[in-house]
Amino acid sequence: RPARGKPRSPGASTHPSPLLAPTAPMPVAVPLRGVALTAALAMASIVGVGALASPPPPAAAAGAGAVPDGKNVQLWVVGCGTLGSLVAEQWCAAHPDHVVVAETSTDSRHAQLAAFGATPRLRSERQASDAGRAERVVFAVPPSGGARGTGASPEEQAVAYAREVELAAELLGEGPGDRARLVFTSSSGVYAEQGGGVVVEGSPVRADARAERILAAERAALAAGGAAVRLAGLYTETRGAHGFYMSRDAHDSTPYELINLVSYEDAASAVVAALARGEAGRVYLAADGAPLSRLQICEAARLSPEYADRALPAFRGTEGPEGKVLDASATREALAWEPRWRSFAHYMGSRAGGA
Repeated sequence: RPARGKPRSPGASTHPSPLLAPTAPMPVAVPLRGVALTAALAMASIVGVGALASPPPPAAAAGAGAVPDGKNVQLWVVGCGTLGSLVAEQWCAAHPDHVVVAETSTDSRHAQLAAFGATPRLRSERQASDAGRAERVVFAVPPSGGARGTGASPEEQAVAYAREVELAAELLGEGPGDRARLVFTSSSGVYAEQGGGVVVEGSPVRADARAERILAAERAALAAGGAAVRLAGLYTETRGAHGFYMSRDAHDSTPYELINLVSYEDAASAVVAALARGEAGRVYLAADGAPLSRLQICEAARLSPEYADRALPAFRGTEGPEGKVLDASATREALAWEPRWRSFAHYMGSRAGGA
């Protein structure tokens, strides 16, 4: 690692915390007087439907995304972007006889979702009669989704995002109370550590509006008897931090801040493992265990033919945070989960062989 020395070992963590401890119990935020309308607008934007829109016409509600009446849904995935689609695909592959609803804000992925056996569904097609139909629910709508541009404050955006988790929880029917039948895909970005120390599931979190938007949604999931999986930085061959770094000749940031990573594929398998073996009310952590500096990420990216001919960018910063080291060993043991890709370099190196 350039310049700053080695990160502290796991034994020297500055954040001792209970194993798999959930975030501190706090009530989910509720709209304050005078902001309810703006929060509703933010929620409409998050889910990709018109603000305060009327219910869809009968033809839309009974379209290709309709689940036959009386048929149980074994898994309902709310938010089928890259991550949610992979969760649905992995579940369909493992359980080909299950009904898997793949809910999206637009129909751009519907053909892809139907191809591997899922039932595509628009968020706007969700009906009151869908309540209680699902045995399991995954909420994979990113917090970066559409509340921008609505005029909503950070507080209102947090309210809207948490409310969507609560609405997703209403899809759940009866089931065992000790198992996490609702899994919220969270972010390791909520952790406060920036000095190179080791972070585990229950380590301290940040106290700012960006983190609170995610933490409020986490609390909603835990209150509904679900679990949260805090994910490290996600990537594919062409998506992720490396794509941004390699797109420019130079950056003002330092080269040495540690970035924790996990492939989209492995993140999805961690969510599937949480559905199968996770406990209600728990927070889990998914990372490959091999954090890299910004410069090391760029060096690893060049192992792939996609970036092999590109020059390394310059990182001009001399002062900045050192990052963190995510230790997900407790989650791996609890969920019997192991990432396929042991590091970003392992993944990118495999691309040369067409894996």
